Amino acid sequence: MVLFFIAQVYTIAILFKQKINSQAITLFLYFISSLLLSASIGLLNGAELDLVLGDIKPLSYFIMVLFFSVVIDNHQRVMLVVKAVKSCSVILMVIYFAILTGLYFKLIPFSLFYERMTATGEVFFRPVGFFYKGFLYLCVGFLFFLFSDKKSNKLIAALLFLSIVLTFTRGFLLSTAATLIAYTIFYARRNVKTLIKIFLLAASLVLFTPWFVAQLGDKSESNLTRIVTYEQVTESLNPFSFFVGHGLGIGVAERSEHMEASFLEIFHKQGVVGLSFWFLIFLMIIWSYSRIRKKECRDIALPFVLSTVLIYIQTVTNPYLNNPIGMSMILITLSVLRVLGDEKLA
Repeated sequence: MVLFFIAQVYTIAILFKQKINSQAITLFLYFISSLLLSASIGLLNGAELDLVLGDIKPLSYFIMVLFFSVVIDNHQRVMLVVKAVKSCSVILMVIYFAILTGLYFKLIPFSLFYERMTATGEVFFRPVGFFYKGFLYLCVGFLFFLFSDKKSNKLIAALLFLSIVLTFTRGFLLSTAATLIAYTIFYARRNVKTLIKIFLLAASLVLFTPWFVAQLGDKSESNLTRIVTYEQVTESLNPFSFFVGHGLGIGVAERSEHMEASFLEIFHKQGVVGLSFWFLIFLMIIWSYSRIRKKECRDIALPFVLSTVLIYIQTVTNPYLNNPIGMSMILITLSVLRVLGDEKLA
């Protein structure tokens, strides 16, 4: 939170010295307008102020779009971001492996670890392992290392993929696989080699999925929660809410606050208007990537675009797009592609 406020102070100070690009300004104004509209609708529909503010809090991270557009303004800064993403994913992987090793060999007392981590509210324990929302960046880091020219990076990518498997999070594995399949189908050259890759990916999923699902244990309760939430959202639908939603702070009986599926929550609270905003950003990212002419710049941009695809896929069943963890990568990608698409800056 402290860093967030420092970033805003820095952005305000910069406003008096240099111009912020029009894309960031437009998105910022659109976001503020839609947020005020949704908050107003929620209050008019009887939402409690605390619940409205609870919805605004994670969404307010979007104003970082101005900060990122200011600090990521040249090729050198873009490469610094690439290094930061790679370094952070490796650090996360090493820490995760170290904890797993410590727990397995009883070097770390499980009861103490459970007590300390549960108290933070950031780590969630399951019958198989534990889960931290930041594990998303194991998937992001995997894409950055996988699509790197250095052969040594392929080994790191393999280790990152292993760490993804060991999180025993089906969403991460499926979204990573779906992203690679989408890349192979829509981006890779259409030849025999591509067809072989598609076949191998599909075969790996067919062979590996049964074992992986068996390790996860019983997921019927989690699946039922999502189904019930979906049914309650559709039951509460009306012509007005279809377009602008029920407003922030208005949930359903199964999920009075935040829903596991972000797109479902966005539709319920902000309607088609809210969904359109996020899909517009996705289209902007794809369009910005298509405008990059230099091959070197396209290669740098590719992991950012694929990370965006991964986050959007992951958001179908989990809360990432409307959360700072996923949103930060989207906002960074917008600024990175703007720089790489501008031949003067790149």
